[in-house]
Amino acid sequence: MRVLVLTVVTVVGLWTVAAYLRSFTNDAQVSAVIGEIHRLQTEQVDFYSRHGRYAGSIGELAPELEHANGSYRYGISANGNSYTIEAKPVNGHGNAFFSDETLAIRSVRTD
Repeated sequence: MRVLVLTVVTVVGLWTVAAYLRSFTNDAQVSAVIGEIHRLQTEQVDFYSRHGRYAGSIGELAPELEHANGSYRYGISANGNSYTIEAKPVNGHGNAFFSDETLAIRSVRTD
């Protein structure tokens, strides 16, 4: 009986530590994605001031992000005086982030 109790306590302890480490990693990823979106917003404003329009694709604004960057894939679309930036998890699980010319960043759960 003592072995069973010790085993259960050990498993629960390991599960708790693993969950804590996952949340820490997720927080770092979210911070990185939000930082990248802020950078893209700044670049869109600069692009608009130089070309009189917003960049219509990620390749036009930030070619280094055309392919998945870490765990997120970035995209941009533009139409006249508006644009949308999106960052979606490559594996389809987690939070997707969206922004536009209002500079607000929104998040939705994808799984």
